[in-house]
Amino acid sequence: MEGILGEQIRELTKDLLTHKLTPEEETQRINQASLAIENTNRQQEELEAQATQLIAHSDFIQNKVRAAKELGRYIRGEDLLSYARDFLTENYPGSRLVPTDRDPMEYELELSVQARVEFAEFVDLYRLQGRSQLLSQRAKPLFFENRQGNPSNAFERVTQDHPLIRFVTERLRQVGKSPAKFPVSAIDLAAFELRGFEPGVYVFGVYRWTVSGTRDIERLEYVVRPFLSDCFVEGEQAEHLVNTAALCGNQWLGVANELDTEAAAAYFDACRDQLDERFDDFQSAQGREDRDRLKMMKKALQSHLDKQVERLITTIQSHRSSGEERRMRMIPAAEGKLKKLRNRIQERIAELELKSGGSSDKNFVTGGVIRLL
Repeated sequence: MEGILGEQIRELTKDLLTHKLTPEEETQRINQASLAIENTNRQQEELEAQATQLIAHSDFIQNKVRAAKELGRYIRGEDLLSYARDFLTENYPGSRLVPTDRDPMEYELELSVQARVEFAEFVDLYRLQGRSQLLSQRAKPLFFENRQGNPSNAFERVTQDHPLIRFVTERLRQVGKSPAKFPVSAIDLAAFELRGFEPGVYVFGVYRWTVSGTRDIERLEYVVRPFLSDCFVEGEQAEHLVNTAALCGNQWLGVANELDTEAAAAYFDACRDQLDERFDDFQSAQGREDRDRLKMMKKALQSHLDKQVERLITTIQSHRSSGEERRMRMIPAAEGKLKKLRNRIQERIAELELKSGGSSDKNFVTGGVIRLL
């Protein structure tokens, strides 16, 4: 703080001691420095007042990161590999990922003619030239690792922002406009992989909920029901089971002969009904929260407008009462700024009101059974 104020005072002193300013310019320069120091003091006071909240926010973010790691809410290199390989195999016959001998996550990519042409068009459309060498004659192997690192001469690192992954995502988004698929899974999982669950069979469902309004919310919602039980497992516990099964489980090959699939289907319908009820509650709660947020944001904008208007009006009145020609010429600019400020705030309030109410939707993502052994 002292360093900032000291710099402003040193600059002011230097300007005044040069004796190159007229008395009017010296007065204006002093007023400018005074306003700058006042603004700096106010900002410092606001930061000190918010310091406790900022520390709390830091703890909140760290806890969220820790929970995301524990629940498997992150994308691994293995996930990116499966994501790209499954898409290319299904949509571009002739394309393949061939493993190298150096690392289990390093592959050489051979694109079919159609895949090469469409990938080249995608790269040109989104101006991704230079982000990948897949289209060059001497393409390097791909190393699937979802973390940033220094470029390597031996391989090309594939993260979730790599052009290949973005290409797959964009194509899937376009395909999503056509009739959707409804994948189901049957998974075997060793019980030692997670705590809090007894060995047995669990039916699960996962939906994607989206709500739009003053802010857009998208979340995955999980529900699990143990076989031969009337109780549901919800929230983070259900998410932990499903994500652990996805990461560590194996395909349950004999499910058709070892499980009463009709009963499993009935349990899944119960899971779906449970999610539907929870979605209705979620939708109502978000609607109330959205209305409260709209009121708060409008109040904050109006308060900001009132403060700025008061400051500009005071400035205009000061110019007028001074009687100085130089300051009188500054009045139109201040009035123009005042008009623009009012228009901008009113437009922002109108945008918020248009977003209020919004819309909501729910989409099935996946479901199936998990057998804990």
